[in-house]
Amino acid sequence: MTSKEIIEKYPKVFGTPPYDPMKSLMCFGFDCGEGWYPIIEDLAEKINEIVERDNLEDFCVVQVKEKFGSLTIYCRAETDEIHSLINEAERKSISTCEICGAPGSMITKGWISVLCDDCRSRLN
Repeated sequence: MTSKEIIEKYPKVFGTPPYDPMKSLMCFGFDCGEGWYPIIEDLAEKINEIVERDNLEDFCVVQVKEKFGSLTIYCRAETDEIHSLINEAERKSISTCEICGAPGSMITKGWISVLCDDCRSRLN
């Protein structure tokens, strides 16, 4: 699934286009590799259930990106429960290859990233 498809599937999580770049950077999609998309989609599904259950009209994810080798998600009006889910997704990312989604490990030479052995060897 593409970032656009995930964003469109969960409008209560990511909002709906057109996005005002002064309020949300979702107009740029996810600023990370596709290997983390399953983590993001799983998170979006869980957050969507909470948003619907608790009628959280002000909640919105405003940016999804890689930062210092891990998935980083910024949002508006998050609850403690949502914050815990985001932390869990961010922890999963540090052992998941950002390119292909296979188990990986963090490399710190140059750009910090999480890669599996196959993707690491293709980049060298």
